[in-house]
Amino acid sequence: MDSDNRITHDKNNATKRYLARDDLVIDRTCTKFGARSFAVAAPLEWCRLPHHIRALQSIDSFKAALKTYLFDCS
Repeated sequence: MDSDNRITHDKNNATKRYLARDDLVIDRTCTKFGARSFAVAAPLEWCRLPHHIRALQSIDSFKAALKTYLFDCS
């Protein structure tokens, strides 16, 4: 296997791991300004939430669990 195929293969496996855990793929940035953008910060915070909160189906149960989680963290 040459290096280009290995890189593609590794990238595909990483993407599959993200999808298996319901994580969002976070774009890389080169600057602090880019890292603070909503397009980067929002998926990062979503991925930091516990899986049981992200997996909730109802918006009301999601909001209640998120509120409890955030109060417990503070």
